[in-house]
Amino acid sequence: MSDLIPTQSADTGTGALRASELRYRRLFESAKDGILILNADTGMIVDVNPFLTDLLGYSHAEFLGKKIWELGFFKNLAANEDKFAELQAREYSRYDNLPLETADGRKIEVEFVSNVYLADGLRVIQCNIRDITARKRATEALRESERLAQATVDALSAHIAVLDDAGAIIAVNQAWRAFAVANPPVLDSVNEGAHYLAVCDTAKGSDSEEAAAVAAGIRAVMSGTQSTFEMEYPCHSPDTQRWFVCRVSRFQGADAVRVVVAHEDITTRRQMENELREQMNELQHWYEVTLGREGRVLELKREVNALLTQTGQPPRYQNPAYTTV
Repeated sequence: MSDLIPTQSADTGTGALRASELRYRRLFESAKDGILILNADTGMIVDVNPFLTDLLGYSHAEFLGKKIWELGFFKNLAANEDKFAELQAREYSRYDNLPLETADGRKIEVEFVSNVYLADGLRVIQCNIRDITARKRATEALRESERLAQATVDALSAHIAVLDDAGAIIAVNQAWRAFAVANPPVLDSVNEGAHYLAVCDTAKGSDSEEAAAVAAGIRAVMSGTQSTFEMEYPCHSPDTQRWFVCRVSRFQGADAVRVVVAHEDITTRRQMENELREQMNELQHWYEVTLGREGRVLELKREVNALLTQTGQPPRYQNPAYTTV
């Protein structure tokens, strides 16, 4: 048992001090973080709590009497006396992502915080070691998920932007950025940080009606009166006629509403629909022309058969359809 953290006081008359020391010992031994106590002058380990011995897989005895830089698993922290001298001088140090290796070869990440204080007139260093392996893996998994989501959105051809609850653009995909770069007159108005609703509200000329309708749709989705909004609109251009569809959806973020706005170029689809419509109209025309011609032929054959019958001759066309009833 460490002399610096005794289980009982040498003076039996100081019950309050003994009770305080016992409480500290219980906290020390039941803590869910690893704790090392070092002699601040020599760097010698004078105590280690059960959590740290269990975490690293080394016995209590394997810690005691050793200097911290003599422990191989702390080589990234204080590999020599010079680094320990730094620790002594600063009286505080913190490592947020310190890699350690356990006795069985597992790699873990810890948060390491050390403080210098006095105990029974001696300077000691208390090192608190928290296992953050699971937290770091969860953070990395979240970052990977975010990167995957961004890559997926960037792979889409639609121009996609995320708006905050005031209508400002807080994120865009690659297609949106490419559109902004290719259209310098609207670059500032559609770039990240711009207030998209304000841009819609101030649109002029032939685009103003569509912009106003899109803004109204976004506000309806943002307020929750509509769950989604969709609208097809023409892109007015002196060179070519293009069509887009705007789709708006809403989701509740951790602390605020977010609105996703996607503009997809449907010009090719529109052109195909128009071509198909023209082809159908042409087919309908020729069908009607052909049907009319066949009707006239049918009537003529019926008249021939009727005349032959009146003169006592057999009908020329034997199909019942050609016989006048």
